[in-house]
Amino acid sequence: MVYLIINRLIMKKLDDNWLFSHLIDFEYKQYVLLDYITYVEKNFERNKLFPHFYELVKHYKNVEKYRKNKQSLTDLFPKQIIGVGYNGLEIEPKFKDENPILEELDKIADYSSMILSTYIEKGKFRWDNIEANIEFSKWGHLPKYWNSGYCLLYLNNHRLLFKFTISKFQFDLDPSYGIEMSFVSFVNENSIDKIKLKIGSVEQDILFIVNIDQLLPFKECILPIIKSIVLRKYKENFS
Repeated sequence: MVYLIINRLIMKKLDDNWLFSHLIDFEYKQYVLLDYITYVEKNFERNKLFPHFYELVKHYKNVEKYRKNKQSLTDLFPKQIIGVGYNGLEIEPKFKDENPILEELDKIADYSSMILSTYIEKGKFRWDNIEANIEFSKWGHLPKYWNSGYCLLYLNNHRLLFKFTISKFQFDLDPSYGIEMSFVSFVNENSIDKIKLKIGSVEQDILFIVNIDQLLPFKECILPIIKSIVLRKYKENFS
C-alpha cells in the first residue's frame, strides 16, 4: 500500500503523461484516475460535456497506445541476468523477462482502459441524446463548395447568429479538420432573406438553422455539439 499525504482538492485535469509521471504504483494511479473521474462525472451530470469528453478520449487513446506498443517499451528497461545457458560454442546470458515497473504499468493500463472506456460511453450517451433533440437544417440550396458560413441559433426565445470557418490540416496521409465559430449578433429580423441581407451574405454562404428547446450549458455543451454537427456535414460533402 502507498501511504501519501495527498491534497484533497479534486483533480480537474490529467496530464497527458500521467500514466508514466510521478509514482508508478497501482494504488496511487488508481487514486489519481478516480479523483479525476469524480470531477468529470459531476460535470457530465450537469451536461457540461466539453472539454471533458474529448479529454477522456485522448487519455484512452494514450493508454491503448501504450498497451499496443508495450513490447517495444520493455527493451528500454535494463534486464536482470538470472543465469547462463550453453548454445554450441557460446555461453549466453539468460534474462528475466518480467520487469516490476512494466508489470505495474500493465496493471495500471488495463484498469485505466476499463474506467476510461466506461465514462467515454457515458459521455457519448449524453451527447447523442442531446444531439438527437436538436433541430438542425440548412436554408436554401447547398453551395457547390463551402468551408465557411453561418448558423442561426434559436435558443430560449432568442435568435443568435454565429459565423463559422472550417480548416483542413494534412498530417501524413490522414487529414484533420478544425472549426472556429464566433458570435456575430442577436437577430431581430424574422425573415431569413432579411437576415442574410443584414450580414451581407452572398450566394455561396451557407446558412444552417439550429433550434434548441433544452436548457443546457452553452460553452460546455451547445457550442461544441453544433460545431461537431457542422463539421460532420462538411466531411460528408468533401471528405
